Amino acid sequence: MNVHNQLKRISLMIILVLALSGLSTFANATLMLNDHNFVYDSDLNITWNQPYAMPLSGGWAYNVGTIGDVTGWRLPTLSEMSHLYFVEMGNQLGNATGYGSFFPNLRGTIYWASDTFPGNPQVAYTFNFNNGSVNSYYKNYGNVLTIVVHDDNIAPIVENVPVPEPSAFLLFGAGFVGLAFCRRKTKEQSDSL
Repeated sequence: MNVHNQLKRISLMIILVLALSGLSTFANATLMLNDHNFVYDSDLNITWNQPYAMPLSGGWAYNVGTIGDVTGWRLPTLSEMSHLYFVEMGNQLGNATGYGSFFPNLRGTIYWASDTFPGNPQVAYTFNFNNGSVNSYYKNYGNVLTIVVHDDNIAPIVENVPVPEPSAFLLFGAGFVGLAFCRRKTKEQSDSL
């Protein structure tokens, strides 16, 4: 009976360790830096131009064109900016906790989206990287910044970001220490029999 209780305890410990290890997450698991200093998002299959947070002269422009030697840049959609802000950067509505190491020049202000206002093509939406809100302005409004994207990955990856959070290491370590302790207890008790 004593051995049966120990086996139950060990089984419960293993289940607990497995359950806790499943709670560990990866930070920015889909953002990758490529060799042109652009940031590739494998979730959306787009590349962000991270070094620039630039105002466009004359306001909104969907097709931004050429940056460096790369053509085909465009404004991101609201959906793409929301994914970056909420999913990749881990921010919450009303509270930006950070912009990630890949976007050091991103400011907590409004950025143009490619989405235009239904019924009025002279108005476009903006995304606020300070709080995750959406607004709209006439396209000739000049106080809105621009971050641009390119479809697909446009350069080889040099840095991948899937790094486990420190809490994952603590959970794994605590689980292994607990298993070692249970194993030692079981061995001591079986040696005494």
